[in-house]
Amino acid sequence: MEMKHIERAEVYMQALALFAGLALAPVCTAVDVSGDGMGEVLIFPFFIADNGWDTYINVQAASRRTAVGGPALSLRVVLREGRNGEIIDTFNTYATHRDGQSAWRAALYRNAQGQTWLRVAEGQCLVDSAGQAHAGAGVELPVAATVGLIEVYSMAEPSRFLGLEEEAPDCDELAANWDGPDGRWTMDPSDDRAFSSSNDISGQGTLINVQQGLSGVYRATALQNFNGDEVLIHTDPGSLNPNLADAQPGVINGVLQPDGITTVAGLLTTRALSNDVVALDEVAASTDWIISYPTSGYHAARPFTVEIGGESRNCSSFAGYGSKPGPEEPMVSVTVDQANNVFFSSSGDGTWRGSFGGHIFTPAPPNTQEGVALCNAVNVLTFDGQPSMLLTGDSPYLENLDGLVGDSSHLWWAPVGKFAGEGEPVLALRLTRFVNGTLHGGSVLSNYLFMDAHRRDVEVEELLE
Repeated sequence: MEMKHIERAEVYMQALALFAGLALAPVCTAVDVSGDGMGEVLIFPFFIADNGWDTYINVQAASRRTAVGGPALSLRVVLREGRNGEIIDTFNTYATHRDGQSAWRAALYRNAQGQTWLRVAEGQCLVDSAGQAHAGAGVELPVAATVGLIEVYSMAEPSRFLGLEEEAPDCDELAANWDGPDGRWTMDPSDDRAFSSSNDISGQGTLINVQQGLSGVYRATALQNFNGDEVLIHTDPGSLNPNLADAQPGVINGVLQPDGITTVAGLLTTRALSNDVVALDEVAASTDWIISYPTSGYHAARPFTVEIGGESRNCSSFAGYGSKPGPEEPMVSVTVDQANNVFFSSSGDGTWRGSFGGHIFTPAPPNTQEGVALCNAVNVLTFDGQPSMLLTGDSPYLENLDGLVGDSSHLWWAPVGKFAGEGEPVLALRLTRFVNGTLHGGSVLSNYLFMDAHRRDVEVEELLE
């Protein structure tokens, strides 16, 4: 099977056509990925509350205190499980102090009984999906997942905080506005918010393992102009909206997208990802890659469906390469049907074929590892038999790829996509741990954790220089 080569002149002409299409596209305010990490919507691609790890979520307003007080953040928080990206909980947070609320912080952890909880570290009022009020820090809510994703929406703030003559409401009073069909906000969610604004927000996720002495921080992905030129609507804490599908549609690659979720998926789509993989025995180094599909709960974000254990799953593949990492060599993608022992494979030109009872590679990869399937909304990938620092070996979110990297490598991965070079909507992070032993007679760990986001749309030629 041959891979079609694209000549440089052809690429140049395609680029000119794309530029012309963008120039002719209608000018409108549409959702976009923020370059500075601030926007009306945040996507946290990974949380974990398992295997000794806790996750701390930090959300803060972009604006600072003004003459009439601080920002009065009104947030909608959506928790999604890591298998299919389905919603497991939603709630709203509100300000009850006259000075407003400029930040909201919480931790996800697993208790001694193996239950996952969300504990508010900083926040004035939380109204859960059932309409119950929870005031102040220390509030705890059960979470039905140990691994998942989080979305945070900055909704219209109350106009009452713009005037000093009104008393700030308490948490019970705020929750009562959603009580029954005659509740003030049930009847009109925009009441006292119609002429107010919402704050841009930014956020960080921090992974902490106290026993191992490790912590790593990543920046949440921010979406700006989410609702076009309008303030994001204020909704019931148990509502399914707003969600990513409510984004203002925009132009992607010169084409006006039909709806919000297609636009968001296009904005998050990358043709290639790259990052380091370090597995040096001298310092007990190991690397985990986190590959998340934030739109999994909305639509089929991956190129093919396969039956696994009697269940139909939407999957992609992380696989071996030919002798040269690049578009000149077809990339083999293989996923396994555990029920029928059928292997589906694809070369980089998007042509599918199947084989029964054996593996087919074009060309032969540099090792015997055929690749691993990425079927979850959140996938954790380890390399060369190294145990994961994040998950136990029996975790359904964990995959291991053998024989692809050396002790220290820079790895490039091109998501297959529905067509060659199309890419997939993914957010990816790398964690590398170095273990140097202990200090002060064993009382202090001297471990180190590096955590960073993958380079996106990196050209292979950059890695071969």
